[in-house]
Amino acid sequence: MRAEKFLKSVKHLSMETKALTGALETIKKEYEAVSGTNRVSDELLLRKNELQAEVSSRLAYIYKLKKELITAISRVKSEQERAVLTMYYVNNMTNEKIAEELCYDERSIYRIHKKATASLDAVLNG
Repeated sequence: MRAEKFLKSVKHLSMETKALTGALETIKKEYEAVSGTNRVSDELLLRKNELQAEVSSRLAYIYKLKKELITAISRVKSEQERAVLTMYYVNNMTNEKIAEELCYDERSIYRIHKKATASLDAVLNG
């Protein structure tokens, strides 16, 4: 698999799961607000349970993907490239935060990221 596609899928899945987790928290609050009353609907309880199952399933899949990603990143030769890939895809940091953390300007981070993606592609596709 191409590194760029793999990295985008990890990032996209992480963002989707974050949104689902937010929705689940909202439903949990609604459920808690009505749980002591007679207003608890089967529909609300069912939706809460479905979202919990979906979030759990996605988190397990993300964990598996990130584990694979960490293994692949560890095989990239450049320490700088490994750091940028890890911060961006594993720790979900923005380029701005990465630049701040590594004491680079954002433009440099974009260049390093591009090289790092090519290096990861070489690792994944031998």
